[in-house]
Amino acid sequence: MEGKFSPLADGAAYDLARHRTPVPPLSPDVHRPIEHVFNRLVHNLYTELFRGQRALDSAELVGQFVVEQFYQIDAASIERDVSKLPQLLEWLAANGGAWPPRELR
Repeated sequence: MEGKFSPLADGAAYDLARHRTPVPPLSPDVHRPIEHVFNRLVHNLYTELFRGQRALDSAELVGQFVVEQFYQIDAASIERDVSKLPQLLEWLAANGGAWPPRELR
């Protein structure tokens, strides 16, 4: 194993060298908050590019648009995803990173 590991609850380990806990390969649901934000930004950008009234014809204008859209995302929607993570991570640690049941996804 790479790095030194410090034991956590339920046999999980924190990698001291890479400063992170291992993410089970079959459990993409731990990325859900990030994926929801990213998908919303991509959707809004494509909608603006193909149907919008603004001319987003430079990287700077696209960057400004994405930042504006990011700050308009409802924090409560992100909080709903984040609030589910402790229960999901506990289940993943106890089940060897298997695919979680529907109610945890």
